[in-house]
Amino acid sequence: YSYAMLGQIYGIRGRHRQATRYFKLSRAMAEKLNRPGAMIFSSNAHIGYLAGTGALAPLTDMVSDSVDLSEIYGDRQDAETSWVLKSHVQYFSGQMESSIETAQLAIDSARERGNRQNEAQAEIAKARALIATGNFVVAVDSLNRVKSNLRGLSDLASELVCFGLLGLALIRQGKLGEARVEAMECLARCKSCEAVAFSTLHGYEAVAEVCLVLWQEARKQKSRYTKSLAEHAQHALSHLENFTSRFPVGRPSLILLKARRAIVSDDIRKAGKFLELAMTESRRVKIPYIEAQVVFELSRFAGTPPHLRNHYRTTAQDLFWRMRSQYFIDELAAAAKASRE
Repeated sequence: YSYAMLGQIYGIRGRHRQATRYFKLSRAMAEKLNRPGAMIFSSNAHIGYLAGTGALAPLTDMVSDSVDLSEIYGDRQDAETSWVLKSHVQYFSGQMESSIETAQLAIDSARERGNRQNEAQAEIAKARALIATGNFVVAVDSLNRVKSNLRGLSDLASELVCFGLLGLALIRQGKLGEARVEAMECLARCKSCEAVAFSTLHGYEAVAEVCLVLWQEARKQKSRYTKSLAEHAQHALSHLENFTSRFPVGRPSLILLKARRAIVSDDIRKAGKFLELAMTESRRVKIPYIEAQVVFELSRFAGTPPHLRNHYRTTAQDLFWRMRSQYFIDELAAAAKASRE
């Protein structure tokens, strides 16, 4: 256990050679002593570390082994932790429906034994995939349960992600006022919460998207709140950038959101450069959900040559269809209809 925790500490500090060494030592010691619980802990810690670095390719097999080991030898705590990790890995690889199903296993187990924190963290994993598939009403219900479960637990990181995702689910339903309330709660926690886990990414990227949409709408309406909303968007992006300096898995999201900021600012040249870089990074790290959103932006980007927009629209539709991301499928259909009129 100590070696695995040292691996986590060195990983957070960016000392990757030492982190890798301690994870290897942890696994070797656990196997030598034939301690399944220690093997599971070591494996899950290593998976979390690799996910944070953006090394996602080997995680599918690793997390499947961890889940198998947990279900055979581990206790309920081990199984719930492994299921939530598997849900994260499935989300990153674009398997949204599987991510929801896996998270539900952890929710049911944690709820049965009254572990509110584990239940909340599993509900967050589920809600994040629900939002990706466009099931916003179900996601909002789930996240409101999380808010209730987190009361009195002093889990700022989970609160940050919960409020960020709740704001995102609301703004994608067009509920700007309610989304702004949740975004402000998330930003307040961004100031006081130190990122120590890769999964916090989903709160940082969600609140940044919400703030950018609010700023964009304020600009359209020539609202007196435009300046303050622009500042909120900048703060949200700064928090995400700080997170990414520790957990590089957030880099594709950060670059995509910087492209969206440039689009809102009418800086076409900068937006084009960021979109190109976001495409490269999302493919390098292998996060199809981000790649699909980049292609979606290119399909409606003012700097995209007209003859390429339909190609990007078709490509984005195919990517989103594979992930069952109904919200973006509908957005693409609406854009295609508007272009024909």
